Amino acid sequence: MTVGGGDSSSCEEIYKITKDWTKLRTDDESFVLDSIKSAKTSGELSGSWHTDDKALVISVIDKINTDKIGAIGHSLGGAAGIELGRKRSDISAVVDLDGTPLGEITGVENGKFVVNKTPYTVPLLIFGHCDDEISDEISKNAKDSKLVLCDGSNHMDFTDLSLISPTISEALSGPSTVDRENFLKDVNAAILNWFDYYLKNEGTLKEQVFS
Repeated sequence: MTVGGGDSSSCEEIYKITKDWTKLRTDDESFVLDSIKSAKTSGELSGSWHTDDKALVISVIDKINTDKIGAIGHSLGGAAGIELGRKRSDISAVVDLDGTPLGEITGVENGKFVVNKTPYTVPLLIFGHCDDEISDEISKNAKDSKLVLCDGSNHMDFTDLSLISPTISEALSGPSTVDRENFLKDVNAAILNWFDYYLKNEGTLKEQVFS
């Protein structure tokens, strides 16, 4: 998702809407994470869990390493993942799939967005189908980041929809010239490499070539 504005009023409106969007999503994500961590610590499920097999759920939660948490999302989900990394100290790595970092907009001055200048401390991998100013800024301010611009791709190429229905994918987000299947394989390999390195302390970070 990209954002922009032609005047102060439109920028102010976009800022208000996107701020509310981001808060809604990060609040939901934090609730889920807190619920999982609480269940992991206590061995009990709170009333917010709706299941007839609590023992099975607890057995799955017991396998989760809550000391190493990765956040990943596409579009608004990616923007929310970045903001989650800002808000929570327990996020160890973030991957953003073509989502403008809306949470990095801190206000509007003279008809332009003001972007957060505070260094981003969580390892951050950003994919984009085109350049955008806010992604550039957070990438420059991040302690450890990689911004990957994928020429010829469109917004939906970072999802399975591009394989399920290329026609709908292009109708939603414009033309694409990438080999979709190989492109997704390359993106998935880069994500796995990023999380293996930062969450599992495995391997070395690799440079990826995108089809």
